[in-house]
This record gives sequence, C-alpha cells and structure tokens, in this order.
Amino acid sequence: MRGGRNHPVYAHGLVTKGLFQHTRNPMYVGKFLMVLGVGFASNRWPSLLAITFAYSFMYQCVTLAEEAYLRKKFGAAFDEYCRRVPRWLPRLAGLGETLAGSEFRWRRVLVKGYSEPLGWTLPIVAIGLYNLHKLGPLDEQPGAAGVLLGALGIAVLFAAVMGWLKKSRSPVLRLNDT
Repeated sequence: MRGGRNHPVYAHGLVTKGLFQHTRNPMYVGKFLMVLGVGFASNRWPSLLAITFAYSFMYQCVTLAEEAYLRKKFGAAFDEYCRRVPRWLPRLAGLGETLAGSEFRWRRVLVKGYSEPLGWTLPIVAIGLYNLHKLGPLDEQPGAAGVLLGALGIAVLFAAVMGWLKKSRSPVLRLNDT
C-alpha cells in the first residue's frame, strides 16, 4: 500500500510473499523492535514504557486504517490472508528460507526510507541527553552531548538531502523495481 501527503492511497495487488508470509506488518514490527531497543538502552523504565506505549498506539492506529482500506479493496482475499498470517507476532517457521531468498537493495532503501534514520535518531538523542542530564549539567559533558547532537545533525542533513533529491526527481534515486 502506498500513499502519503498529497498522494492517493493505492495498492495494485495484495502482497503476501516474502516477509509478509510471516507477519502482515513486517516493517512496523521491525521499527517497533528498533525503538524498543532504544527504550532498553535508555536504562530507564519510564522511557521504555513511554516508547512502547507511543509506538504501539501509533502503529495500531495506522494498521487499522490500512487494513480497512485493504479489506475494502481486496475483500475475501484479504480476510483469508488475515486468517493465515498474524498481524504482529511473526510466525518464525520458514523465516530463514524467506530471508535466504531475499535480495537487499540499497537504492530502494534510500528512496523509500530515507527519513527513517531521523526517526530512529530523535528518540536515541533525546534519551541520551536526558540520561546525560541526570549525570550532571550538559555543559560539563560537552564531548558526549556533542556526539549525540552531531549524530542528530547528520541524520537531519541526510534526510534533507535525500528529500531534496527525491523531490527534484534526481536520476540518482531512480528505481527500476518500483
């Protein structure tokens, strides 16, 4: 399913192969596991609980909207897919075979997910700065704070450049497999 700001939502076909054989939402499961890792790395229960709640709520809302669209578009085929494949907890049987048969495409990642590193970096930097603050004033820890803010700056710059390249329809980002 595709869409986004100023773009109509569409789906040419129901995707049920690859990772979609193991969970209906492999991208959201992966993103959730990454932010959960950030929560654990924070070493603070409030951070872990806040991240878990926020992302669970956000992905559940998005998923329900997407499923309503897919159910309307694909009807019984989507209902059958939902009966076979779990929404969240991946079915692990055959996962190794699925991964072995997959090809990773860097260009596709850059074109389709260029803003993702910024989404990972924001909570990491926020939690890192919070933890540093708990240890003492940030101006007394310029090295550690600088590393965190530098990482954020790189993520912002990367997202801005990639967004500009995508918006300008640069041939650098042209995909042959969309």
